[in-house]
Amino acid sequence: MNKLNNLKTKMDHSIFKGMHFEDENKKYVFNHIKKKKTSNIFQITKTYNIVLSLSVLFLTLFGLGYFITSQNGVFNGGQQENQNTEEPETMYIPPDKEENYDDMTKEDILTKMLNSVGHFQTAKGKFKYHIADTTYDVEYQLSLSNPFAGYSKVTRYGSEREKKVEYNYYNDKFIWEVSSENKTFEKVRHLIDISGEKLGMDQAFSKDEQGNNVTSYRGRPPIGSAKSSLFPYEIASNYTRNLSNWEIEKQNEILLEHNTVVLSGTLNEYASVKHKSSTFRFWVDKDTGILVKYETYNADNEVVNYLYTEKLEINVPIDNSVFEPKLDGYKPTTDKVE
Repeated sequence: MNKLNNLKTKMDHSIFKGMHFEDENKKYVFNHIKKKKTSNIFQITKTYNIVLSLSVLFLTLFGLGYFITSQNGVFNGGQQENQNTEEPETMYIPPDKEENYDDMTKEDILTKMLNSVGHFQTAKGKFKYHIADTTYDVEYQLSLSNPFAGYSKVTRYGSEREKKVEYNYYNDKFIWEVSSENKTFEKVRHLIDISGEKLGMDQAFSKDEQGNNVTSYRGRPPIGSAKSSLFPYEIASNYTRNLSNWEIEKQNEILLEHNTVVLSGTLNEYASVKHKSSTFRFWVDKDTGILVKYETYNADNEVVNYLYTEKLEINVPIDNSVFEPKLDGYKPTTDKVE
């Protein structure tokens, strides 16, 4: 209000000199100012109301969307949530296996076969092998850690095609040998250790005081007949111990999607008589030392003994439930666990 004090005097010193500003004029000015203030207040109030309405609308839509999404997950059996779940705890997933395509020496190959236990973590497979007039179908799964356990099924066919099925289970403490023929099982304790260091040829092969060959082997899982392929220590020792008796026939040959090195050689006199064969050929997985395939031949180059792998998966996820012995309907051969 003080701005209108002495208004007459101020106007007399401006272009409004001589003009009269009566009470009526003052009233008009006051009303105009008051109206302008009211208009500004109304404009602010109107803007605030619009912002508030939009905020309420946004929060309402957001809440409605969240409710619908959460309810949809419930009505679909929790599928929304399960999409991001990890593998079950019973599933062990090792790192992927990488194929080896580098050229290998004889020493490299033999050392790899003698130490195959140190070159993979899990394996699933199936193979057929024949020796001494007996044929075996072998299926297996095993894990060398997380946990240390395995399972194998061996179907044996004799010369008269008699069929026997045996199962083998093991973990870090026990072995279960299960016979389907008489519905019995034997459970025994074991102290097998596979944590030993890598064996070189000088450490693996030696001679006793009489000059006889002596071989030291690394520990390996008690997987039964599956060891013939997975841990071919004896075959490597008996057939390839003498480096001059065999050659590298082919550095790289793909077999069941695995890169193998092919070896060929002659058997010594003792092995030749025992296995009724004179020559042999091996297909060895270059990355692990696993024996994927082998054949022995007689003098007419006919196959006498063989191991043919039908399936081989290395470092693949393993469901640990397969390692639990299936003993329903089976009786123990003894009440005591050794």
